Amino acid sequence: MNTIKRILAVTVVTPLFCASLRAEACRDQSCVSFDTGLALQQPVTIRDTLGGTSAKAEFAPGLRFDLAAEYPLDEFWSIGLETGIIFNPVNSLGGVPISSLGGSLDFYEFPLLFDVTYRLPPQGYFQAYVSAGVGGVATWFYQDQFNYSSDLTLGYQVAIGTNYELGKNWELGLAYKLLGTTRRDFGNGFEADGNLTHSFLATLTCKF
Repeated sequence: MNTIKRILAVTVVTPLFCASLRAEACRDQSCVSFDTGLALQQPVTIRDTLGGTSAKAEFAPGLRFDLAAEYPLDEFWSIGLETGIIFNPVNSLGGVPISSLGGSLDFYEFPLLFDVTYRLPPQGYFQAYVSAGVGGVATWFYQDQFNYSSDLTLGYQVAIGTNYELGKNWELGLAYKLLGTTRRDFGNGFEADGNLTHSFLATLTCKF
């Protein structure tokens, strides 16, 4: 009977103790992460305030690339900065396909956000998190090669995700981000409503 108890102690208690040590070791670390994946823009209404006209812009699926740095406040909370680029071609304007007009129109966003992140207690090698951020978003509409309009507006973001620990300093993960902006004014009577961008991303994190 004593032998069985010792075996149970080794096979059950020891792995749990080691998992606890591993979980504690990956907390309280600064990190840098890179995200990339699919970006889906919701339709946006564009207005010509001088001419009194408006049209709805609809977008094709695009790409998002992000770079973020994070600093821990304690074992659960952290703060950080995030920047990146989001690209979506404009599919149609007012129901008219852009391709039928003999040109192209591309939509770019460049967010710079201050983030606050809460990490849930690790479950084995997995750790989930939620975050919220606020900052500025620069927006460019590019027409063909050289014509463009730009604006800087307020942006906000919420995100959820989970990471899998590859080793002491590396993690892979999946994340969903919802980025929103306020109304834009591009000048010369050209305005656009705020927009929402849904992003589904793969993440790579380096801890140090």
